[in-house]
Amino acid sequence: MVELILYAREGCHLCEEAELQLKVLQTSFPFNVKQIDIETDDQLNLKYGLSIPVIEYKGQVIQEGKIDTGKLILSLQKIMEDNGCTI
Repeated sequence: MVELILYAREGCHLCEEAELQLKVLQTSFPFNVKQIDIETDDQLNLKYGLSIPVIEYKGQVIQEGKIDTGKLILSLQKIMEDNGCTI
């Protein structure tokens, strides 16, 4: 199964919106989300501190900051096609 990583921090309203968007999209696409709090790792905090939320797939950033649902759907469709998943 496809796994996306959501880099976020507690109390971030954009992160909460991204988490909700991903949960809604899970009803249409077969993927899991691993959420990582950047506050638990100084390196992640330095890397993503100003960009969160950040959604990654296999080390590649799909989206960051305010998430565009339309673009996220297009990215998910491509990921699913590349993985041979039927939608």
